Amino acid sequence: GKVANFLMDKALNISDKAVEGKKRKRDKPMNFLLERTLRPKIRKRFGGRIKAMVSGGAPLNPDVGNFFEAMGLTMLQGYGQTEAGPVISCNRPAAGLKMDTVGPPMRGVEVRIADDGEILVRGELVMHGYWRNDAETARTIVDGWLHTGDIGHLDEVGRIVITDRKKDMIVNDKGDNVAPQKIEGMLTLQPEIAQAMLRRQQATAVIAARYKIVEGAVGMVENALELLSHKGIVKLDEERSEEHTSELQSRPHTSY
Repeated sequence: GKVANFLMDKALNISDKAVEGKKRKRDKPMNFLLERTLRPKIRKRFGGRIKAMVSGGAPLNPDVGNFFEAMGLTMLQGYGQTEAGPVISCNRPAAGLKMDTVGPPMRGVEVRIADDGEILVRGELVMHGYWRNDAETARTIVDGWLHTGDIGHLDEVGRIVITDRKKDMIVNDKGDNVAPQKIEGMLTLQPEIAQAMLRRQQATAVIAARYKIVEGAVGMVENALELLSHKGIVKLDEERSEEHTSELQSRPHTSY
């Protein structure tokens, strides 16, 4: 209903401000109201006793994590590999939850960033080596440091931020390393786009559209070629390109 939608919009707005580091005192009364109305009902849908939800195995889109946080459900994101125990780090409230990070390293785990941006891990959790594969072991573990193959950095309080896989990085014509995963994630958040893949050739994107949604916006089309040249699609593409460019420029640079 209208009241529920109003409360949800307020919850998301307060969450967005918090993510931007703009917590406002005037939001406290509304936050109090949300804790007494909307959020308890949502928690009840999840059984009523939920303490936190944990995401792992694949990158969590920050917008998804922030949505659950806004609804009153604590979302934690962990990071690990089979070669490392397998948990390297995890978001937790005591360290400060930030959805574009996977939290600080676990106790007893050392993490440093190599010159090329690769995340290196050392500690008792790191394996001794691959079974009967000394060559791969020597390549992966150097001086006790596990080379994870992930690209990232540590934020101002020591939380790990993963930007991409090392083997997937694209070097553009200016020599910058571009992380395709972040751009692909931004593209697939659009309702018209089902799948997206950034290609190394001229950093172009291959996109699979949701035709029913697209046709609902611009009308029926005969084929994919007509769809690509449709005035409505061209205009929508230009608008979305400007939005994404502005968003990428506002985020930390991912080159190393």
